[in-house]
Amino acid sequence: MIRGPQPRVRETDGYRTGSMPAQERRELALVLAVGLAAAAVAVALSFHGPALADEFVYLAGGRRFADTGSLGSTFYFTDAILAIGYPHQDAHSPGYVMALGLTNRMLGPGYETAVVLNIASLLVSLGLLWDLARCLGRPPSARRMTIGAVAVPGLLAYSSWVMTEWVAVVSSIAAIWVAARWGKRASGALLCGLALGGCVLVRETGIFLVAVLVLLVGRSLLRQALLAGSFVAFHLLIWTP
Repeated sequence: MIRGPQPRVRETDGYRTGSMPAQERRELALVLAVGLAAAAVAVALSFHGPALADEFVYLAGGRRFADTGSLGSTFYFTDAILAIGYPHQDAHSPGYVMALGLTNRMLGPGYETAVVLNIASLLVSLGLLWDLARCLGRPPSARRMTIGAVAVPGLLAYSSWVMTEWVAVVSSIAAIWVAARWGKRASGALLCGLALGGCVLVRETGIFLVAVLVLLVGRSLLRQALLAGSFVAFHLLIWTP
């Protein structure tokens, strides 16, 4: 049997790299199309506009960051003051506000911009999930994972909310993707630390990914030191100024 030229594929510590066959490109396009359609349905069935107090805070914070480059702001909820006698105190990592502010700079401020950021994060998450499963040699898992991601109503609901969840999801998956693809290299371990730093900047619970990333990076003390060092350096550069 005579076959045409085959795509070059090589194994790198269990992770398949190389050019993507046409069939897989079509499957990825289908996965992204399904994700986009699911997000469109979720947004169409949702209330269009901020409703929760957190959403108003994120919108105002993102606009301030876009206009001034500053995160310095304080919000008071009068109902908390009336109910308990002092302001409600809540704080999270500022990564989502920064991402929303940068998106505002490109598309303009508003609720619709936050929805675009959510849907973009959803689609990138699906693409990275699909690539993770495909390159680890488990194509059926790629389909199940992506279908599951768009079939969970709780996740799709966040497509239309001005909340951090989808940005937190994509930053977490991206950190794992970097570790799975390049973690066995020194440069890859360095990138893992930066990716983890971005993940924690979006949501502080991202620190729980450390165990997964260390496993993917391996037992090399050099790679583990590079991961930890770049993570610490990232946050020093962010927070010290």
